[in-house]
Amino acid sequence: VLKEYIFNGYAINSHKITEQRLTNLENDMQYVKSNIKNSTLEIKQGVFYDGQIFDAYIFVNDLLKNATKEVTLIDNYIDESTLVLLSKYPNIKFTIVTQATSKQLKLDIEKYNKQYNNLTIKNSNKFHDRFLILNEKDIYHLGASLKDLGKKVFAFSKMDIEVLNIMEKLR
Repeated sequence: VLKEYIFNGYAINSHKITEQRLTNLENDMQYVKSNIKNSTLEIKQGVFYDGQIFDAYIFVNDLLKNATKEVTLIDNYIDESTLVLLSKYPNIKFTIVTQATSKQLKLDIEKYNKQYNNLTIKNSNKFHDRFLILNEKDIYHLGASLKDLGKKVFAFSKMDIEVLNIMEKLR
């Protein structure tokens, strides 16, 4: 077959093929390097172990940095430490969906909103798990409440689902 291929005037230029593959590989490496420098490689899932309190906090903090307009947190166990984290982002509109709010938490939220005025609380008993929704676009499933990050082993994952399905449940 090869003899017939060459006899008919076709030539196999293995050097050109190798060069093209090398160029493609270099382009891929450049893309990876660029994303590493810009810290834009997206982590889709992972586990934090007990004691990784600061690492888990930084992870969630980095997620919040990617939000440009609004964040919805579905978490039945919030406290003032959650509000402290949110206070770092006064230009973001936050909605927290939680089961119930104690008198103390209501007071904390009232004081928070007097200063930042960017937080809405919705009460719902429809959710068991915790979710973090950024800009009504990206949704993360969290195995721990924001107030307990890193205290025990927990997993997280970026979900590849339509955010609108969950957002409709909130309305």
